[in-house]
Amino acid sequence: MASLGNEIRYLVIRGLLSGSAIRRLISVHALVPSPIMAPARDT
Repeated sequence: MASLGNEIRYLVIRGLLSGSAIRRLISVHALVPSPIMAPARDT
């Protein structure tokens, strides 16, 4: 039972970390115009 709780807690923490990492990537992409996103944004 305790191992299952640790697994769930690990998944939740990893999900929060990955979510913040994705959010940081999105904010970086919004601030820095990348050559891939620039044409799509202009059209």
